[in-house]
Amino acid sequence: MNNNLTGYSNFWVVKASKLCNLRCSYCYEWDELGDPKKLSLELWRNFFSGIRHLSEEAKVERKSVSHKLILHGGEPLILPLNYLQSIMDIATDYGGDDLDLQNCLQTNLYSITEEKIQYLKENRFRIGVSFDGVPGTRLSVAGKTTEDQVVKNMEIILRNGINYGCICVVGRHNENRLVDIFNFFYNLRISFRFLPVFDVSQHVNQSQISVNYEATANRLFEVFVIWISKKETLSVRPFLEWLEISLRFLSKQKIRESASRVEGPTVTLVNTDGKLYRVPDAYTAGLEFGDLEYGLPMSFGSKQHRKSVQREENEVNATCNACTFRDYCDSSFIVSSRPERTKHCGVDYLVISKIVRWLGENADHFAMAFEIMSPDAEPIGPELQVLA
Repeated sequence: MNNNLTGYSNFWVVKASKLCNLRCSYCYEWDELGDPKKLSLELWRNFFSGIRHLSEEAKVERKSVSHKLILHGGEPLILPLNYLQSIMDIATDYGGDDLDLQNCLQTNLYSITEEKIQYLKENRFRIGVSFDGVPGTRLSVAGKTTEDQVVKNMEIILRNGINYGCICVVGRHNENRLVDIFNFFYNLRISFRFLPVFDVSQHVNQSQISVNYEATANRLFEVFVIWISKKETLSVRPFLEWLEISLRFLSKQKIRESASRVEGPTVTLVNTDGKLYRVPDAYTAGLEFGDLEYGLPMSFGSKQHRKSVQREENEVNATCNACTFRDYCDSSFIVSSRPERTKHCGVDYLVISKIVRWLGENADHFAMAFEIMSPDAEPIGPELQVLA
């Protein structure tokens, strides 16, 4: 008998509430940022009951499964403490640590209290902080800049032993300052992710925020070269993914032919009403594949879920099959790009192409690359890279 276990990961991006204390120009939740409605505790019970069921089912099939719960918003840290604690109490009722469940939270960190700090520590949350490095776009409800206060709160949670990573949304507002932003994070030893903005709220002119793919790729490549030249293990994403794909391509080390996003780790978005979506379908009427009201097992076994998977597979194939790097990439960039605006997956494809050319220029570049990707390298910070 083969006793080896195969494994997979589930990422659950749960919109506990859309209520927020900021009004960021590019926010795709703009129309609901003043809505106090929360995911009900009854639906939270259905959620954790479903997690337990999926875990037990995986054990029967001799598979190992891990779950990452990402509390999202809105702004989760302005929710009442008793509500947040009730979520963790329900998780404990359904197995807690036995579920291989990792707690994560994405926050703007504009407001933090001592009680919330203790909550994060006691429940071992991994924190992602949204921070763009320059003022003017991430404003408070009163229209004030927020960056100085967020930096102060970063220092506070770090003093309290809470490590965190950051997501920096890249748009017209900050793409000329990417080197400065990199140096800010680098000097503080904070792992982070650059995420080019690919969708904005309808209240703002796209041209004011959205990136020009070629110009943004040039600027990100400039920062990539600075990062790799430092020969450090500070985790900067998607630099690590771009580099790995480039090295695979140059060494002709294909990933397994059957690999694809839809067969790998799953990312499920849970809306405040309990409806379930694969990320590309998010909030589109009629494209939800299930509902917490009816439970996770029924949702994942539904015809709607199969259709949702197929839609995503079709999009991957339409965008990726003709790509030079298709056999060396898992197509995960489709989630964070707008393929309809470009031949490939936007900024990611352009930067990977630049890295491939750069690596081929001389042996020193290759040496730096392999040092960064060494098995001894230890990336720092949480893998909160699903949404911003």
